[in-house]
Parts: sequence; structure tokens; C-alpha cells
Amino acid sequence: MKKWMIILSLFLLTGCWDKIELEEQAFVVVVGLDKGENGLLDVTYQIANPQVGSTDRSKADKEKAYEIVTLSAPNLTVATQITNVSVTRNITLSHVKALIVGEELAKDNMFLHISETITKERGLRENVLFLVSKEKASEFIKHNKTPFETRPHKFYDLMGQRWKETGFVPLSTYQMYLKNTQHDAGAFLAIYSTAKNRKQEAKKEEDENVAGEVKIRSGSHTQSIGSVVFKNGKAIDKLTGEETRLALMLQHDSDVQEWTTSFTDPIQTKEAIGTRIIIEKKAKINVNTKKSSPVITATVPVKVDIVSVPSLVNYSTNLEHGEKLKSHIEKELERKTDNVVKKSQNELKVDIFEFYYRARRKFLTMKQYERYNWMKSYPNATVIIDYEVELYQFGEQVLPTNRQRVRD
Repeated sequence: MKKWMIILSLFLLTGCWDKIELEEQAFVVVVGLDKGENGLLDVTYQIANPQVGSTDRSKADKEKAYEIVTLSAPNLTVATQITNVSVTRNITLSHVKALIVGEELAKDNMFLHISETITKERGLRENVLFLVSKEKASEFIKHNKTPFETRPHKFYDLMGQRWKETGFVPLSTYQMYLKNTQHDAGAFLAIYSTAKNRKQEAKKEEDENVAGEVKIRSGSHTQSIGSVVFKNGKAIDKLTGEETRLALMLQHDSDVQEWTTSFTDPIQTKEAIGTRIIIEKKAKINVNTKKSSPVITATVPVKVDIVSVPSLVNYSTNLEHGEKLKSHIEKELERKTDNVVKKSQNELKVDIFEFYYRARRKFLTMKQYERYNWMKSYPNATVIIDYEVELYQFGEQVLPTNRQRVRD
């Protein structure tokens, strides 16, 4: 009996032969990719120290929260192995939160090939955040200071939630990049970021900027606003925060539910009215593909909260003024969206609104759809966008302040 128990225990113990202790692991939380010399790839790893910021912090008071390592290699797999030349622990990519690509590399023809080789890296998850940095990715990782978050991975977790709420950037992942590239019909919008302080004059409206143009006085210079447009796997141009928001409003899988912006006061044109745009229903989009040039019609229902009226014009109880404001907001949204549509057709020559999802349903087979060639058909399409605005709330103080009464 003892003999059989010894033999059985040997089988049970064999499952631990390749185990690696936790203290032997080096968890990479951010991977940066840049264009290197002689056709090589510059890879940057931000490796987290799990003790810093945890309950075991007393043992790591003098230790850094992370370590940054940059090296050149033919691909990501080789780079991961070479890292162990200077890092004693086993490099693992299973906890990577963000994949950051330098803008120079994103615009290079070789990036599509590089992105395909990344899929062969077993440890890297495909749902990691996908960002394009204005500067080199290595510089972004180095200068990205997170004053409120000791652990670097927490920054990307929380920022992902903020991006959903503001709509300043699309919520882009590496998996979405691969999916849209394989479709060969539309564009992929990636998060645009920078971590360097660029002393530029900000534009009039807060959402008319891209990363690096927003004037913020703070300890951290990291900014994420606007998006990078990828066509056939390669970055070709950028959209501002406002253009990104308008594009997301028409995409079928967007998570943006509300965002704040301002409109010119239709009565007191020198003033601006602060609003909150609420998106409760998806846009109703129809695509007619019976002709060689498609006809696209979209109706976008939105609710608008009036946040501030500096002119003190009564838009809440005065029906005539309220109707004028409603019509003005509709026309402004339609005008701005038409400008983004024209940019996508004349400059970018690619569908950034994902209209091709609706167009594909009009064909019985994939071969018919492929023969229609949406990439070439879309620039000649007729696109009609209509907004249906409902003035929803005017705040707790419905009526504007009576200035004469205040003076009295």
C-alpha cells in the first residue's frame, strides 16, 4: 500500500516542475515601440515594482515604483529575451495595460508588418490599450508622470474610464486595430497622446485641439485628446477632439454617452452657451448601395442640457427663444459634422464613421460586397446628416437672474 502511495505522489508532484516564483517575475505594464536604425525596432518596457503602492510598501520605501528599459531588436519576441541581459527577473507581458507607438513609426510602411509580428507574442493580450504618442514612445513613457497614482498600471485603468465619459479620444485597443485593418473598408481611430509640455496657444474651444495643444498648468504634462486615423494599417492623419467626438456619435459601437461643449448664443452672438450633450439612442443610419456611389442618410437624436447662459437670455420659459436655440444647435452640429464628412471624403478618403457595417448588410454575399469596393465608393458618397435636438434641462435655476433686481 505504501508503495502505491509513493508512486501516486510522484505523479501529483510532477505538475510543479516548471513553476516560477512570484518574486522571480518582472511584470511589464507598458510597452513602447519606436522606429530604430538599420530596420530595427526600438522597444521600451515599463516594468512595475509590485511592492510599491501595495500593503507591503514598508519593505520598499526606498525602491522605485517602476523601471524603464529601452533596447533595439528585430521584433518584440527577441527584445523580451534580450531584456534579461540586464534584468534578473523573468520578463512577462501578461499584465501589459497599454501598447504605445511613436507617431513616426505609426506613419511608416513597416508598421503593418510589425503589428502582425506582435500577434505571435503569446503573453501579450490583444485587448490592451492602443495609443499613438506625438513624441517617441520611449520619451512618452519616460515623461508620463502620474502624481495621483503610484502604480503606473492604475493610470491607464482610470484614464480608460475618463475617455469613455469625455469622448475626447476613442477607446482603442490593439485587438480593434487588427480587426479594422483586416476589414479593408474603413479607418481605425487610435488614442493620440503626448507627455511633453508644448507651450502653444490653445484654440478657442477646448475640444478643437489635439494632444499637446491644450493649455494646462499642472505638474503632469500628459495629454490625451484627438485621434490618429489609420488606413490600411498605417497612420495617415489626425482628428481634433471635436472631430473625434462627432465621428464617435455616428459609430455603431461607441461607448460615449455624454460630453460637454459650447455653442454661440443665437441672440447675443458675442456670448457662448455651455451645454451637455446626452446620447441615449444610437443614430439611425441608412445606406443605399443601388448605385455606384452610395447614398447615406443619418438621423442623430440627442438631448441637450443647458449648463450656462452668460447672456441671461430666457431660453427656458420663452418658447420662441427656446425654439430658436434648439434650431441653432441642430444647425451647428450638422455644419460641424458635414465638415468632418468632407474631410473624410476629400482629404482622408476613408470611412471614419463605420458606415460600411450598414452597407455590408445590403449584399447577399461577401463577394458582391467586395466587388462594390467600399474603400473606393465611399469618397463619392452622398452623405446627409440630420440632428434631432431635445432641450432637456436648464439647471436648478430655470429663469435667468434679473440684473435690475440685483442692482436694486
